[in-house]
Amino acid sequence: MYACWNCGRKAHETCSGCNMARYCSSFCQHKDWENHHTVCGRVGPSSSSERASVAPADSKSSSHHARENSNSPSNVRNSTPPQDHSPGSTN
Repeated sequence: MYACWNCGRKAHETCSGCNMARYCSSFCQHKDWENHHTVCGRVGPSSSSERASVAPADSKSSSHHARENSNSPSNVRNSTPPQDHSPGSTN
């Protein structure tokens, strides 16, 4: 059984970004996003065969791990500002 990374209840949903974070509802997934987005995509092994060998962690340690890493740099999608490609721009 997997535990929700936000509240600790039985998790039925998995984050589609990393396939590691587990949530009991979309509400809890949204509530945890501020903490989880900083590690999403970096927390798990890169291949699906490696992911299958990862043992599930309990909710407190998983949630704690995500929050510990929330202050570290991340590979957040779309972190680069859009560039101006209009005529006359220097980009």
